[in-house]
Amino acid sequence: MTTATKYKTYSKYKPSGIDWLGNIPDEWEAKRLRYFFDYHAGGVWGDEEKGDQNDLICLRVADFDFGHFGLSGDDLTTRNIPENQHSRILEKGDILLEKSGGGEKQTVGRAVRFDSSDRAVCSNFIEKLTPLKVHNSKYISYLMGALYFGTINVRSIKQTTGIQNLDIYAYFSEVVPFPEKTIQKSIADFLDRETAKIDEMVAKKQKMMELLKEKRQALITHAVTNGLDPKANKWIFF
Repeated sequence: MTTATKYKTYSKYKPSGIDWLGNIPDEWEAKRLRYFFDYHAGGVWGDEEKGDQNDLICLRVADFDFGHFGLSGDDLTTRNIPENQHSRILEKGDILLEKSGGGEKQTVGRAVRFDSSDRAVCSNFIEKLTPLKVHNSKYISYLMGALYFGTINVRSIKQTTGIQNLDIYAYFSEVVPFPEKTIQKSIADFLDRETAKIDEMVAKKQKMMELLKEKRQALITHAVTNGLDPKANKWIFF
């Protein structure tokens, strides 16, 4: 049995003017996605590492942990980034947007949040987005996840020679909800708590599935190698 999550309702709503978005709380605004950001720049691949001060972590789409809107810390790539490209070094809270790649089963346009103080850049298949300080970057990462789940990114995709490219400017023109920063933080904190609970439930279910699989294998192995309990009604014969 599952319990439905109770969401806060507002006293008054207004039309957003956008079909996919519908009505939004009266005190919220609906504006283009680009107004969340102070700065954006493409990533850089650089050269092979040289063992000097320009060796930096270079984050790839393969490092995305999109299920948690974050990054995996495993097997990260180091590249040598020229000093004149150091303006592209990531800041904690930056959003990393996949702008090239994707495939038949997984479209381009996933976004995650950089939540580290490590010196790092992102690869040239990723766009670095630095939010304005008046916004909550964690809320933005959840919002961009919702855009991806709702396939809003698809209408900004251009595909050539099998590679999908996200038209950044078309994507930035999408109209999205803009609650004020304290509401953004409340939403992000709520989603952190509730998604963590769901992750815990999934992990327990997966563990149970693994145990049941082991039990099934042991049952089969025991039955075919040792036969059935003598008290059982049926026997295995060879």
